[in-house]
Amino acid sequence: MKCVRFKDYLKEYRIAPLGSEFSKAAVENLLADEDNVELFRSHLSRNGKDFLIFEYSFDANNKLFALVNREDETDIAGYVRITLPDQSKSIWQVKDAAIYSAYRGLGLGSDLYVKIINSGRSLINDFSLSKEAENLWKNRLPKAVKVAVFNKREHKFYPLSDKPTEDKTSSNDEQEWFFIASPNSGVLEGLRENYSESDGMTNLLYENWLLKRGRQIETYRAAGYFGDSDY
Repeated sequence: MKCVRFKDYLKEYRIAPLGSEFSKAAVENLLADEDNVELFRSHLSRNGKDFLIFEYSFDANNKLFALVNREDETDIAGYVRITLPDQSKSIWQVKDAAIYSAYRGLGLGSDLYVKIINSGRSLINDFSLSKEAENLWKNRLPKAVKVAVFNKREHKFYPLSDKPTEDKTSSNDEQEWFFIASPNSGVLEGLRENYSESDGMTNLLYENWLLKRGRQIETYRAAGYFGDSDY
């Protein structure tokens, strides 16, 4: 089971514009569009707070994943926005990512990347790479998922190297080399947290906990990969 359908979480229907970077308010506005939002069957925990993972679909080829405090839907830790530039290839490109100042240095951004990848999506980097982004792709993500190098023109995969950072082409259309991250296996580990093949009540209780429904009788552990000093 990948997602729980998101209902009755934010009531007001509002639309935020698609920009280069979203403020917390803009992300909150997007998540209010409940017809286009799903909740991952997963979460992240840091510093005594639990963060839910919402997937917002602008359309079939453009999505945003937001980390939202389970106890306060206005407390948004950050997001990652991806696009599918070529529907025939099924490789998504990261277009924008942000962790807001109060939550930087806790590894939430890196963990969110892993959750998105483990949902079955292969990701490539954006056309420009900051030093922080380069470190994420080369040093952090390989600890949790498969990272290689992708040649867009050839549509071929190569071992991890510095080719994407050395690709200094003058336009996005000419860029050939990208980092690419894929799930380690077919088991979507991060999206099956607190899941039992045989105990439907266990599954129901966790899903109710995610949605704050019913009596909350326990807390739940979250699978995490990164920590302090990580993005």
